[in-house]
Parts: sequence; C-alpha cells; structure tokens
Amino acid sequence: MHIRKPAVLAVIASLTFAVSPAVFGQGVSFAFPAPREGVAETPTGVTGGVLFGSTEEMVPKEPALGRKLAIIRVYKQLGNVFPDVAEKPMLAAGSTMMVSLDLRDDQTYHQVGGGQFDSEILNFYKSVNAAAVKYKLGAIYVNFEHEPSIKKRKIHGPPAGFVRAWRHVYRLTAAAGLTWQKGGRLHWVWIMDHDSYNPSPSPGQSGPGTAPLFWPGAAYVDIDAVDAYNHPGCHKNEPPGGVVFSPKRLFGTALDFANSHGNKPVYITEFASIAYPDASVRPTWIGSVTSYVTAHPAIMAADYWDGFHSGARCVFQINNDPASIAAFAKTGKALTGKLIPPG
Repeated sequence: MHIRKPAVLAVIASLTFAVSPAVFGQGVSFAFPAPREGVAETPTGVTGGVLFGSTEEMVPKEPALGRKLAIIRVYKQLGNVFPDVAEKPMLAAGSTMMVSLDLRDDQTYHQVGGGQFDSEILNFYKSVNAAAVKYKLGAIYVNFEHEPSIKKRKIHGPPAGFVRAWRHVYRLTAAAGLTWQKGGRLHWVWIMDHDSYNPSPSPGQSGPGTAPLFWPGAAYVDIDAVDAYNHPGCHKNEPPGGVVFSPKRLFGTALDFANSHGNKPVYITEFASIAYPDASVRPTWIGSVTSYVTAHPAIMAADYWDGFHSGARCVFQINNDPASIAAFAKTGKALTGKLIPPG
C-alpha cells in the first residue's frame, strides 16, 4: 500500500541456478563475475539481527529516534530515475534501500515477459546496483511489481503473466551479474499484501489467499515479504472501536508460507497502524510488533509505512504522535541488524 509520488520525492533461493544461453537468445553466452572476496554471502545480506526501516517521511525524525534508519522504502515506476536527488544523501548517510519497480498503467506482464522493456528494466536495476557500489552498501533490495494480487494491479495481466514477467526480469539481472549470487549487490524481495497469504477468509478481511498463484519459485526469490496494516474499519471510514489486529494475524501466514516455500527469510516491507481514540493503543501496538519481530529469527527487516491511504480514517503517519515516535524509537533500539560490509 502506498500513494505514488513523483520520483524526486519518492524516497523513502539463496539457491543459485545455472542460466542457459538459450534462455536469453541462441548462441549468446554470459560471463558472471566471481563473488566478492571477504564477504559472507547470505540471502539477506544482514548480520546481527533485524534491519530497522521506514519510508522517507521518517528520515527527519531520526534525531528523535536516536539513530539512522538502516533501510528506507522506495517506490518507483518504470521510467523513473534511481537514485534521484532526494535519495542520494540518504544513501550517502549509510542507509540502504528497498526499491520497488512497478509498471505504468499502460504496460503489461505479457510485454515484460516477452522482452519488450528489457533495456529500460535492465538499466534501472544496473543503476540500483551501481548506487550500492558507489555508496559502499553491501546489499540493496529490489522488487518487481509489489503487491501484484491487489485489485489495481490486475490491469497488468493474470497471475501466470506476473510469474513469467518476474522470472524474466530476475534472469536479466542474474545474467548481468547484478544479483548477490553472481557478485552483485541486489537481493530480490517478493512482496505480497497480507490478505494474499491467508488460506481462507476471516472476519473483516477479504482473505483471497492468492499468494501461491503469484509465486515465481524458490530459485527466483531471495526473501519473501509482506505488507500488513492494523486498520480495522478504515476503508469504510468507520471507527476501529476496540478491534486491534495482532502481529500474529498480520504476519503469521507470511512466515508460514516462506517456511513451506524454500524456507525463505521474511521482510515486513510495510507495517503501520491507524490512530485510536485511546491514544495509547497505537504505541502499544508498535511495541507488540517489535516483540513479535525480535521473537522470530526468520524476519530480517521491518519498515514502518509512515503515510496515508484512501479514506478519512486511513492515516498511518506518526510524525505528529510523540508517544508513537517514542515507541518506534524503542523499535530502533531493538532491531540491531547491519549490512554485511562489501568486500
């Protein structure tokens, strides 16, 4: 979930497989660079715990958090530049990024899978990898078309088309030596909304359970991810009452899916809560997420989504909520993960 922004403002498995020349064109061969020396390569690129992250709106609050964000969530559309003028100082300050690349509304998975945008797509991911090298980041995280199961993404094509497109894009980056397995810095993160992981409907949720339809396969994914929100009633502009969605309800099925599909690490790429009439509810909920994350070693990063969505009650920003900022500062103290340094 996010509100698209102009590129200037938008800051915010481990299984190696052999790529046949036939995949990319008859008679074409690719030379993969050797892995960087002195680097303990992992699917996550992280050591010492969980990466602490958020969107660009949280960067001005870093003094109140008592630390820098380890990772910043970034949203791009095909045709955008990376890094833009706002992102460069954040990278220079030592934060890595989770970079989603989404299609424009008039583009389809069929076109991507057929190679129509290969040059534009590959140049984008090359720029992401080059930024990681320039700013001495041991890892940077990338995605193609986040939350593909939600309604507004269906304009791009069916789930099978997404799978074909994802695999094609992944193969492009592997062939260019951009993935961490091939000596690059890119770690591929497959991002689904939490409802898609639910095997059946539950009260207050649509529960489509469509994640398996969009799964590209363990060889094409380094990290599974989930976008999940505590937002009872917000899309209907109804007050939440006393309902609070627990971390287990929001993240548990994603962990189960990752464990049963290649035993992948998990990244909570978006989590957030609406405000409640009782001002203590949201800070307490943030604390419960912190406890959940630190209790589950499979989780490698967690990003608070400091924004808003459609609906008068769907406001997740905590910038003007001192109690929630204080709770998130405690999250920052608990999430101690660091990038493995580059060789």
